[in-house]
Formats: sequence, C-alpha cells, structure tokens
Amino acid sequence: MKNQIAIFIVSCLFSVLSVQGQDNDFFSSPDSVSRITREIELKDDSKPEEVAIIVGDQDSQLMVQIFSIISKGKLVIELYDPFGTKQGKFSVAAQMSATKKEKVQGSMNKRLRDPKSGDWKIKILPKNVEGSILVEVEVIQ
Repeated sequence: MKNQIAIFIVSCLFSVLSVQGQDNDFFSSPDSVSRITREIELKDDSKPEEVAIIVGDQDSQLMVQIFSIISKGKLVIELYDPFGTKQGKFSVAAQMSATKKEKVQGSMNKRLRDPKSGDWKIKILPKNVEGSILVEVEVIQ
C-alpha cells in the first residue's frame, strides 16, 4: 500500500513538472479576443475585392484563416501588412472541362505575434470564379 502511494505521488510530481515545461502562452489568458468571420460567395466573378483588418497598438497576436472552395475559374488570395508587404498568398484553380464537376479547396493559416499596427488587407483576386471564401480573423490583445 505504501508503495502504491509513493508511486502515485511520484507520478503526480512528474505530471506537474511536465506541465510547467510547456508553453506558457497556452495557459495565460489574453485581455481580450476579437473574432470576425466573413463568408463571401462568388458567381462567375472577376472583380478584385479587399477585406480590411484593423490591428491596434495593444494587439499581441493576429490569426488569419482563409478557406476557399471553387468549381470554376482561378482564385488568388493575398495577405498584406499595413506597409504593403505581402505576408501570405495562395491560389486555387479549377482544371476540368465544363462537362465535368470539380470542386477545388485551398486554405491559408497565418499566425503573427506582435503584428504591425494599422490596416491589414486581404486581397481577393478572382478570374471567372464560381465558389465561396470563408475568412476568419482573430485579434488578441
């Protein structure tokens, strides 16, 4: 019985020590989290669009997730910081003929610590696109 108690105490001690060695960001709670989700439908669209993301001086993290699914055309999506520097890009294109049904999915996940404050931009550059885009933005203060 004493051996079982000793083994239990040692196991608990190792568990506590292993948890302390993990990333403290996981356990610390932010002051505030802002989340925005946008769903954009494109119907044979070729008009470029921009989505603005406002990042303040006190914001410590920016997370951008973009998911797309298209059945026609070509789609390019780019992420720019407030100084106009490209921070990410992806593209998807349907390749099958019009007689076949095809759905092409693409995504981009970007996480930035201490992002530059100002107006970030997501540029959506479609060319004859049929499909949808889901943009999820999380700003942590």
